[in-house]
Amino acid sequence: MVAIIVEDSDLVFYYTGYRVDDGFAVILSNETHLLTDMRYYYAITPTNKLKVHLTSNVTILGLLKELKVSEVGLVLEHTSAKLYSELVSNGFKVYDASAVHYKKASVKNKNELELLKRSASVCENALINVIPLIKEGVTELEIAGAIEYEFKKLGAVKPSFETIVAFGEGSAIPHYQTSSVKLKKNVPILIDFGCIYGGYASDMTRTFYYGAPSCEFERRYGLVLSAHELAVNFIRAGVTGAEADGCVRKYFESCGISNNFTHSLGHGVGVKVHEEPRLSRLNESELENGNVFTIEPGLYFDGEYGIRIEDTYALLNGVPTSLFTIDKKLKIIQ
Repeated sequence: MVAIIVEDSDLVFYYTGYRVDDGFAVILSNETHLLTDMRYYYAITPTNKLKVHLTSNVTILGLLKELKVSEVGLVLEHTSAKLYSELVSNGFKVYDASAVHYKKASVKNKNELELLKRSASVCENALINVIPLIKEGVTELEIAGAIEYEFKKLGAVKPSFETIVAFGEGSAIPHYQTSSVKLKKNVPILIDFGCIYGGYASDMTRTFYYGAPSCEFERRYGLVLSAHELAVNFIRAGVTGAEADGCVRKYFESCGISNNFTHSLGHGVGVKVHEEPRLSRLNESELENGNVFTIEPGLYFDGEYGIRIEDTYALLNGVPTSLFTIDKKLKIIQ
């Protein structure tokens, strides 16, 4: 018998509907087994399709032998060396099931799309509620903390990644570490954030300006916005991730600023905030209906500032549909 085993908490949630910090899901063709400890056991409702086991009573190796499993598929990127070596040393035939998993997980069903929309709604409403707090002297950490507090008030369980709030020069670093820097007049503000709602992630970025932006800043912002809109109009079912990334890269090349676009165009979003499909020069797979992904072109000018505009989109009826409603035009905060 063949089984797929996942131990990553997000993947366990994807296959069982329950997130556990320490456990396994064993997926067979007709049923799924969840191994977990006493911290989670009584919160899980077994069904005909979902069997639940205490790890104090049964080991993963013991369960596989009981189920007469001889061949095991693993999502290698999210599998520990310990599990892999245990399976191999105990005679199980192991293969890489990553492609099968990523193909399945990248196409969202109706329920998943609804949860992703709700997660996006919480995300953007948190931002709307926090914008009035953006005033001279406030710190990046205070704004980040306020956003995450709003997540909780609006029903999200946690951020989907560490919230990024970057004032001025910090915004030139795509994965900036939010700090105690205080807001001063006449600087850009980049906020990259998302939450987990119902087990599903959201991700968005907006760049604001506090004070009076220069003509150069407004021009560069316009280039990023045009690149974002270009990608939305270019992407269709059947376009590859590499082609999507390439259309924006070529646009920035035509503007003479391709070296300032330092990351890929986007990534898939689901139970993980970064998953398939990737909108990058390395992905030759075609996008298809049900995919959910970010479009996030950005320009970064070292020592000055960065500009990124990101929405999460669902590919529906062959075209990308944003899960967000907040305008992407430059917002100036006085």
